[in-house]
Amino acid sequence: MKNSISSRLAGMVLGTFLPVNLLAILVCSIIINQSSRQVQESFQRELDTGMNQLVLDLDQLEERFSGFLLNYMTELTLEQGNNSLTTLEMLAELHDVWENSGRSGMVYLYDKESGRLYLKYTPSAYGIMQIEEVKAALQESIADGVVEGWRLAPISQGWFFSRQFEYTNYYAGFLLDLEKYLSAPGASQLWSRNQVYLQSGGDFFTFQHGRIRSCEAASWEELLPKWYWGRSVRWGAEEIDLEIGIRMVDDRFRVGIPVLYWVLLVVAVCSVFLAVGMWQGLKRRVVKALGVMKRGMQELEQENLDYRIVNWDRRETEEFVFLYNSFNHMAEEIGLSREKDVKMYQAQLDNLRLQVNPHMLLNSFNMIYSLAQSRNFQCIQEYSLLLVEYFRYALKETDRFVPLKKEMDFVENYVSIQKIRFPGAFTSVYRIDPECMEALVPPLLIENFVENAMKYALIPGTAVEVLINIRREEGHLLISVCDTGRGIKPEILDCLQRGEVYRDKMGKEHIGVWNCRRRMEVFYGEEASMKITSSQGQGTQVWLDIPFLRGTEEASLRQDFVAEKGSEEPGGMTG
Repeated sequence: MKNSISSRLAGMVLGTFLPVNLLAILVCSIIINQSSRQVQESFQRELDTGMNQLVLDLDQLEERFSGFLLNYMTELTLEQGNNSLTTLEMLAELHDVWENSGRSGMVYLYDKESGRLYLKYTPSAYGIMQIEEVKAALQESIADGVVEGWRLAPISQGWFFSRQFEYTNYYAGFLLDLEKYLSAPGASQLWSRNQVYLQSGGDFFTFQHGRIRSCEAASWEELLPKWYWGRSVRWGAEEIDLEIGIRMVDDRFRVGIPVLYWVLLVVAVCSVFLAVGMWQGLKRRVVKALGVMKRGMQELEQENLDYRIVNWDRRETEEFVFLYNSFNHMAEEIGLSREKDVKMYQAQLDNLRLQVNPHMLLNSFNMIYSLAQSRNFQCIQEYSLLLVEYFRYALKETDRFVPLKKEMDFVENYVSIQKIRFPGAFTSVYRIDPECMEALVPPLLIENFVENAMKYALIPGTAVEVLINIRREEGHLLISVCDTGRGIKPEILDCLQRGEVYRDKMGKEHIGVWNCRRRMEVFYGEEASMKITSSQGQGTQVWLDIPFLRGTEEASLRQDFVAEKGSEEPGGMTG
């Protein structure tokens, strides 16, 4: 269809935007993949060369240190009084071993017997104050023990790659100044022009502007994520406890990318303009039309049933023209059915009263006759007044909602009637929060379940207790009607829980509970719920959860009235 929304979108995407982006993705993938691999390999070789030299220097240092051990093994290991001159001679020899490495740093001897620390360092690299701070720091930490291999350690205000050896009379150690090593003249520009990370002893560090600082990272994946592939390199060696990772920010990373890259930029810019043009088209043909439909739905939600969508663009797509016409037809149907549904509900409530009243009247006349035979005139007077109030409410209450106080007065009136009919057969308990008395409820809703409790729960010779509990919880009114009677048979309970009408063996329909459930659905939708539990011989429990409404809130509830449900409600409440 030439004028359909699907053909327009397919033409715009497939004919313009998709080819351009496929070309951009293809060219970009080839260029970035090739150049990234080349540059990464170059940086990796540069990093390996620099760090392998460090490992080689440390190996040579340990070889020279082995010669030192052969010369002074007696002084280091035999238990004898240490001579200061001998210690200084050993320190000088140890310093010569270090100087031959050509690296900035320090060597030290710690005399265990005297507790004195002897330190030698590269004079041109450190000041007197810095050396004193290092000696103080070493004096406090030197007896912590020997850590196998080289490790990165903070000493005073610097970071040193350290190695300590322990003997009977002395501690001996080397301190390689890693900051000066990485920033020394002639060192690789990798250290100064990129983001450098180090790991030693399980901890992470950064190296920036010639300084090493602690880092909060927990893993290399966090520092060098996978999406950064091609712009990061790593080095590590088993010989020393040090691993280095570098994230490239060097301009040299872009060296070697051919001129085709600039062509790609032009194509990408063009695709952006094309995307803007496509959006304008979608906005005119789709977004604007959806906005018109949204406005129509909002008007219906606000009960403006006279609203219609008119004067749309002649160039509008066939799909939206169909939706506009369907919306107008739907709005007209809702307007016609609303009044019909409300009238039908009222007719059903009237039908309910007509079903209840003959049954109640017959029982009442029989009761009055029995009382007259026994000449219990006071009870006849009380019973007659209760009947007057009962039928006044049942026959004249036409509102969709009534205050809870009014409904509960009617319930108490009905309970009083039943207590006269069946003396000693029932007791009733009410627990109602005072603030709930102003709440609005559908008429005859609570009375139906109280009537069922007194009608079907009766156990001859036993007083059945009926408990009505009503409370407010946030925006909901929670109602429970429980009894201690005979309970409901499993097949009947299963039918009620499924929301179906129960038919007894004689074929008679009991629609009271079903009608209550349907009225709750009509008035409250999914905001209301009903739950029934029962065990034979242990009573029945009914829980109702409906929105808590006051006087002015009833009008707002009318806006949520589901019209199509109204036509499904039959009359009848009891049973």
